[in-house]
Amino acid sequence: MHILTKFLVVFAAVLSVLLAGLSIAYTSNADRIVSEYNIERDRAAKAEGQAAAVMATAAAERESLQKKIADLEASLQSATDAMASIQGENARLLTEVNTLKQASVTHSAQIDQFTAVVQTYATLNKSQADELQRLRERELEFNKKEIELSDRINDLQGELEVSRETNRSLQEQLVSTREQMDRTQQGGVVSAPGTSGGYLRAPLGFQSRITGVRKDETGATMVSITGGSNDALKVGMRLNIVRDQFLASLVLERVDQSESIGRVDFLGRQGQVEIRQGDRVIPTL
Repeated sequence: MHILTKFLVVFAAVLSVLLAGLSIAYTSNADRIVSEYNIERDRAAKAEGQAAAVMATAAAERESLQKKIADLEASLQSATDAMASIQGENARLLTEVNTLKQASVTHSAQIDQFTAVVQTYATLNKSQADELQRLRERELEFNKKEIELSDRINDLQGELEVSRETNRSLQEQLVSTREQMDRTQQGGVVSAPGTSGGYLRAPLGFQSRITGVRKDETGATMVSITGGSNDALKVGMRLNIVRDQFLASLVLERVDQSESIGRVDFLGRQGQVEIRQGDRVIPTL
């Protein structure tokens, strides 16, 4: 083979190797370019969608802003009208204020007159109130004295009744004493000192209250009183039951240290008087 032919064969082989490398590089670059193209196209589509959304949002915001502008213009017009109305009302109120100031001067003079009249009436009312208070105090004092006098009269009436009953009891005791004296003269028995018709007298100054009232099996009225042997009470003592006046006599039948029980002697007035809890018990004379 000629040398030139060999050279051309070698050159063709080299060229084919280079061409093969270039083909491989081209193929690799073509796939990358296509892939990048597709990516860019997708990006472009996505950007167009976002742009469309942004445009739609911008259009909506523009409409909203236009509506707000219209509302603000309407509010401005309304505020302008209200301001004009307020200015008119302010002018009217200023006129009324001036009128009221003028009337206030007149009213101040009238108030001063009324104040003087009120002070005069207040002085008169205080004087009347003081006089009324003094009259009430006098009336209360008179009522208190009247009550005290009424209580005193009631006490005196009770004491009078007790004195009358005591006098009657003394008369009965005198009759009994005379009978005893007659019996003594005829050989009878004389009662012991400190007794009255066979009954012992309670200590002078003794005071008590009835704490209970009951009937015994014989129908007699039995009462319990405060006071007993600690108060020098003894079985057989006679006391008087009073409530504003003399009611009946009481003969002790049982005596404890601080309580005693006795039988009521109505002295012929049974059914005419009522013995109650709380009635006073005092000694006979």
